[in-house]
Amino acid sequence: MLRALSVIVICGTAAMASSQSNPPNETRSSPATVVPQQQTPTKSTAIIGLDGVKEKTAGTLNVKDGKLCFVHSRNKSQISAAAIADVVTGEDSQRVIRGTLGTLSMFAPYESGRAISMLRSKIDILTIQYRDDDGGLHGVIFTMPVGAAEPIKQELITQGAHTTIQTAAVAARGKQ
Repeated sequence: MLRALSVIVICGTAAMASSQSNPPNETRSSPATVVPQQQTPTKSTAIIGLDGVKEKTAGTLNVKDGKLCFVHSRNKSQISAAAIADVVTGEDSQRVIRGTLGTLSMFAPYESGRAISMLRSKIDILTIQYRDDDGGLHGVIFTMPVGAAEPIKQELITQGAHTTIQTAAVAARGKQ
């Protein structure tokens, strides 16, 4: 059931990302000309789908030696870039005040709690579909600060990952 849910979420994220259009004046370097750099770990949260990791686990995410590494508490999970069938980025938002306090704020007088719950912060989403050693299809969703997902996606692509949604630079190069 959990795997079916993660596949549904991944398909929905991919559909939303493909429906978004990038501005034509946007310039980015193409993946072929990007020089691999030592990437610093990015604070992220594994929302769902990573084997051996609980839902909504905080940790750090980076690409190293052809693998996507998610390090949390005392454990480390890795996905080979060559095994990644699709990598998609997107944008979303989350409530600024979450948890019990966010829930209790909804009961504030004069519906002021409803206004507080509308305060949101933007986040990036990185969605990955990959195949395990037995050929099984898995999906993972990570959230991270704004602007952090696209560099990770580019690094994964340069190290052998596949994507179904072209980046703006690749699409612009195809029109020339």
